[in-house]
Amino acid sequence: MSSIGNKQLGRTTQGSSQGPKSKKKKSKTRSKKSKATAIVPRVYLSPCATDYLAALTDPFNSRLRASLPCIPDTFDLPSQKFYTMNRGLFVIGTAGVGFIAVAPRVFDNNSRRFIISSGTFTGTTMSFANTTMTPYYSNAQYPYASTSQPLARLVSCGLRVRYVGSELNRGGQCIPVSVGTPQDNLNQNEVAGTLLARNLVEAYPCDRKWHGCVWKPMTPDETAYTLASEPADSGANWKMAAFVTGISGEAYEFQTISFFEATSTPAQKVIGESPSHSDAEGYGFVRDFLNHVGSSEIGTNIYNTGLNYIKENAPSAASAAFTYVTNRAANRLEYGL
Repeated sequence: MSSIGNKQLGRTTQGSSQGPKSKKKKSKTRSKKSKATAIVPRVYLSPCATDYLAALTDPFNSRLRASLPCIPDTFDLPSQKFYTMNRGLFVIGTAGVGFIAVAPRVFDNNSRRFIISSGTFTGTTMSFANTTMTPYYSNAQYPYASTSQPLARLVSCGLRVRYVGSELNRGGQCIPVSVGTPQDNLNQNEVAGTLLARNLVEAYPCDRKWHGCVWKPMTPDETAYTLASEPADSGANWKMAAFVTGISGEAYEFQTISFFEATSTPAQKVIGESPSHSDAEGYGFVRDFLNHVGSSEIGTNIYNTGLNYIKENAPSAASAAFTYVTNRAANRLEYGL
C-alpha cells in the first residue's frame, strides 16, 4: 500500500512541478501579445472631426446638409449650424475671359459677397468694379442682416464651376483658386499666369466636369466667432475665384456652398442651437492633412485620401502624445476609418 501510495504521490508531485512551468509559458505568450498590441495604437476620427474633414475637402457632399459640420476646436459652445448655397451662370466676355470671385467671410445677407462676369465684360483680367459687365451679389440665404448680426464663424466655403456652353465652342481652360495664406488676396490684375504661379494651383482643360476649390480657416482669428463681416467692397477680402478662358458668349454654371456656426449675443439671439464638440486631436490631424492639399482639389477622392492619410500617419503622432492601454483608444477618436 505504501509503495503504491508513494508512486501515486510521486506522479502527483511530478505533475504539480510541471504545472507552473506550463503557466509561465502561457504568461510569456500573453505578455508578448500585450506588448505588441500596445505599440500600435488605434486612432480613429470622431464624427465631428470626420464631418469637418468632409467640409474642407468635399463640401458639396449632400450628407453634410443633414449632418451639419462644426469646427471641433477646444471651444465646444452650443451653436446654430446652417448652410447657404448660391447658384447661377457667368459668361465669358468679349476678350475671351470670364470669372467668378468670392469674398467668403461675409456674415450677413445684404453685403456684397461675390461677383461674376457677363457677356459684355471687356476685360482681360479679373475686374472687381461693380458695373453691368461685372455685377455683385449678396448671400441672400444667410438668415441675418448686417443690422442684426449674432456672433458667427465660417466653417468652410466651397466653389465649383462647369462648362455649359455649346460643344462646338468648347475650349480654353478653367483655373479654380483659393488663397493659401490669410495675408494673401486676389486682385484686379490676376491672369492665368499669376494664378498658376501660386502654390498648388492647377489649370483644367475645358470640359463638362465640375472643378472647384475650398476656402478653409487658417488662423485662430479665422476660427473665432466675430461680428465683423469682410464684404467684397474691399480688395483684401477676395479669397476665392474660378478664372476661365474660351469663346466669347459661352457660359459656365457655378455653385457656392458655405457652412456657418452662430451663437447668441445680448442684442441678437439665435434659434436652433445644438451641441458642438471638442476634438482637439482630430482637429489637429485634419489640419495636418490639409497642409498637403492644393486649393484646386476638392471632391470625394480628396476626402478619402484624407481618411487614409490620417489612418496611416496619425498613430505615430498620437503615440507621442498619449499613453495607450491594450485594446483601448482615446475616446475622442472613435469613428471607423
